[in-house]
Amino acid sequence: MNLNPDKLVVIGASTGGPGLIEYIIGKLQHINGSIIIAQHMDKLPLESFASRLGRIGDIEVVCAKDEKTLIENKKIYVLHDTSIITKEQNKKLYIEKNPNLGYYHPSIDHLLSSLVLHDELNFISIYILSGIGNDGMQGSCDIKNFIPRVKIVAQDEKSSKVYGMPRSLKEAGVCDMICSIDEIVDEIQKDTL
Repeated sequence: MNLNPDKLVVIGASTGGPGLIEYIIGKLQHINGSIIIAQHMDKLPLESFASRLGRIGDIEVVCAKDEKTLIENKKIYVLHDTSIITKEQNKKLYIEKNPNLGYYHPSIDHLLSSLVLHDELNFISIYILSGIGNDGMQGSCDIKNFIPRVKIVAQDEKSSKVYGMPRSLKEAGVCDMICSIDEIVDEIQKDTL
């Protein structure tokens, strides 16, 4: 069994996100760390989306549909429901379902805000992709205020299908970078070396 990751990448997306996420996963060669994907979508399509991502590349993809899912190094996790990151007494990190939180399904804000409690991670990078609304903005603000080793990236307007979520990060002044989808692929690959 792989150890807890010391690098965590979170990808949050809504409208226009599935195709962008498929593109990203298809380009990744190898990861040293874990990737957690929060894509706004109903539960049943999320399972097939996770399965489809698993067929795109060589990296194992897990649909986090159990009450608690252990986060292991070198894996990609697709949230099945609104979830938070918890740490058990064994010091292992878990994705724990908490479906009563948030308006969006799954909630990017609640996922990100839960990371504030896990400063043992050496590095966290957050990528907010195409989507309507502002999910991910409050969680990004929370994490930026408490964890020094965090990088927050918003997708640029030109490559976004819908520029709402990335725009909200830009307007809040919390993103470190604004990148095209191809630049995001490069950044994620660097983040997980």
